Amino acid sequence: MQDNDVVFEVNANGWAPSGAATALSLHDEDPARLPTAGVGHGRKPSGRYVLAAGRAGEEDGLRQAITPPGALEPRVTYRVAGWISVAGDAAAEGGGQQRAAAGEHPVRVSIRVGVDGRGRGRGVDGGAVCAEPGRWAEVKGTFRLSESPRGAAVHVHGAPAGVDVKVMDLRIIATDRKARFSHLKEKGGQGEQPTSRNHHKPAGFDHVHRISIYLCS
Repeated sequence: MQDNDVVFEVNANGWAPSGAATALSLHDEDPARLPTAGVGHGRKPSGRYVLAAGRAGEEDGLRQAITPPGALEPRVTYRVAGWISVAGDAAAEGGGQQRAAAGEHPVRVSIRVGVDGRGRGRGVDGGAVCAEPGRWAEVKGTFRLSESPRGAAVHVHGAPAGVDVKVMDLRIIATDRKARFSHLKEKGGQGEQPTSRNHHKPAGFDHVHRISIYLCS
C-alpha cells in the first residue's frame, strides 16, 4: 500500500493512559527482537514502542484521539495494523521455559466512536492478538462505520490486571479504492474513479458493533 492509504498513524508521544493507575513510558526495542516482516503497508518496524504499566483491570491500557476530526468516514472499510506485546521478567523476555510459564494474554484494539472528553464512547472491534513476553504479535483488524462519529479514539486494552502492554507502530489504513480516491482527490492527485463494485457493502461491517470476546489457548 501507498502512504496515502494511511488515515491515521499513532504518534508514540501522543498516547494517554487509560485507568487511574496506568503509567506510560517510551522505549526502544532491541533490534534482535524486532519482527522481520513489515506491518500494514510494508514498512519495517520502527523499534519505538509505548509500555502501559500498572494496569488495574482489563479495560485499562492506553488511548489516543484519532485526528483530525472527521478522519473516519462512513461506509469505508478500514484496517488496523500494528505490533503488540506484553512485558515479562528478564528470563521471560529472553525466551526459554519461563516464557511458556508466563502464558499468552489477549490484547484488543478498539475504536471508540462518539467519545467524550474522557475518551469514553461506543466500542468497535479493531483487532485482537494473543501476546506473550519476548515476542511481537501483528494485529490485523478491520472495521467499518455506518455514520460519521463526532469524535473517535483508538484504545488498546484487554490483558488481565497487572500485565504490562507494549504497542508499536499502530496505524489505521483505508483499504478500499473509494477511500483512496477520496484522499488523493483532497490532496490534488489523480486517482482511479471508483466503480459500482466499490459500493458493495461487506456483510457484518456496515455498522458499529460491540467488542467481542477474544480467548487465547
